[in-house]
Amino acid sequence: MGSVIGSPSKDKRTRSASEIARSDSDVVTTLQYIDVQLGDKIAEGGQGVVYKGKYNGKDVAVKYYELGSQFPDVAEKIAKDLRREVSIMTTCYHSHVVRALGTTAVRPKIDGKTFEAALVLEYFNGQSLSHIYGPEDERTKAAKDFTIGDCLGALFHVGKGILYLHDCKIIHRDIKPGNILLEFDASGRFVRGAIADFGISKYNDPNEKQTRYRGTGKYRAPEVSSANYDHRVDIYSLGFVILRCVVEGGHTPGIDKGVLMSNRVLAGLGKLKDCAILCLSDDPKARPTLIAVLQRLEKDYIRLASKPRI
Repeated sequence: MGSVIGSPSKDKRTRSASEIARSDSDVVTTLQYIDVQLGDKIAEGGQGVVYKGKYNGKDVAVKYYELGSQFPDVAEKIAKDLRREVSIMTTCYHSHVVRALGTTAVRPKIDGKTFEAALVLEYFNGQSLSHIYGPEDERTKAAKDFTIGDCLGALFHVGKGILYLHDCKIIHRDIKPGNILLEFDASGRFVRGAIADFGISKYNDPNEKQTRYRGTGKYRAPEVSSANYDHRVDIYSLGFVILRCVVEGGHTPGIDKGVLMSNRVLAGLGKLKDCAILCLSDDPKARPTLIAVLQRLEKDYIRLASKPRI
């Protein structure tokens, strides 16, 4: 089968749910401080920025958070999201889940803003899956050489990561191409995909009311609006990503489920199309299990690995 896909049953780097610490303490202050050399800015989001850095001669990513706000309730929410993200990223250990390595005292002042908190993360040299289908001038050479087989391999990795998170009773709630990071080897061959950004992830506690409207636009399962949902919202999002990644033009703003389900868009996907469409069922009970999705992705990877470049 090859080292890229591996086996969907176990991962030698995983730990069981019972071994995962779920502390609500301010874990940011307990992280090991790392002396990093800061490089260029590589990404920017609503709550902060991400820089490339060096630690012990190896590339790392440094994510800076802007916690300050003139509104106390907003500041409290941002801090709570950060504590949750740090808790998940420092206690989950899986090949396809981006891991936090520590924090750093290095605090750049950017555009007049001071970022109060920082996470040092694993660095992925291939950008995100959304860049694969982005504008030509934003795509790296490795991204331009990305094959259909590579895409299925990345999605399989993401499925394994989600399966691990669910075993740990964690719902990601924001599975989308921009939160799927890619790694390539020195020759430009795709090696690994991993799930990033746990800012709105949460532990799946049946006794706790879920938060409404968490997630990103069309990747968000319909039941999220009712605040009555479980881990199956991630299966919905994964199904949408599977279909989105084979749309001509890729990460196209505004495309909806109806367009994704058209025969023109899905021609050649075979049984993976049927599996992905089931993931988009409005009824969560009608969606396939992650194991079923992984098995389908693996089979189509074998079938399509030798097909032309995307």
